[in-house]
Amino acid sequence: MKIRDVLDHYGSASNAYSAIEASRQSWNQWIYKGFIPIKAQFKFEYDTQGKLKAKWIDAICVYEDCKESYALYRDEKLGLCRVL
Repeated sequence: MKIRDVLDHYGSASNAYSAIEASRQSWNQWIYKGFIPIKAQFKFEYDTQGKLKAKWIDAICVYEDCKESYALYRDEKLGLCRVL
């Protein structure tokens, strides 16, 4: 799910992050990074009874480098991981 999907469903950012008991600071970090972490996506999916679907691809932030493209994702145990 994308941030826009969550905003469309809940109507406002405060309603969204309050629904899953996340902090405003967490929400702002998601906006800054451009994606919602997968754990939070699962919480939104549960709260909306499946109307919003968690997707791994939406939890991956894609970066492009001069010589290569790679994706970064955040793993709870490993931290920020790079996928070539």
